[in-house]
Amino acid sequence: MGLIQRITSLARAIATDPRIPTRDRLIIAAMLTYLAAPFDLIPDFIPLLGYADDLVVVILLLDYALNHMDRSLVREHWPWSERALQRAACIVGAAARLVPGIVRQRIWQSGARGTVEDAGGANVAMSSAVPTPRTPEQTSKMG
Repeated sequence: MGLIQRITSLARAIATDPRIPTRDRLIIAAMLTYLAAPFDLIPDFIPLLGYADDLVVVILLLDYALNHMDRSLVREHWPWSERALQRAACIVGAAARLVPGIVRQRIWQSGARGTVEDAGGANVAMSSAVPTPRTPEQTSKMG
């Protein structure tokens, strides 16, 4: 199984694990939905830039899962070693800090509301559940 398939499998497992708080599952599901959706903020046919938005979402998805969720639950779904988990958490954490905070918050809050925005700015509903968003700062204080 390749890297993309393992990351997708990890994200799906997290998004469907009932032990993980609903808001966290919705955030991961929103990011997966965006990656699978036919619409993009930057169309994929534009060389290099077309995949930039997808790369940012993958980085934020991994950062959220590895650095802002219950690590013990994520570890159960992690397809690699503990050392790889720690290294990946550091790498995606550093990469995510390059993404403006407002972008991270918007993505995480959209996921927690159960919606994603399409290219036209319209909200596309993903779920009827509407939990209160938890910021990464609040999560880091929890554990």
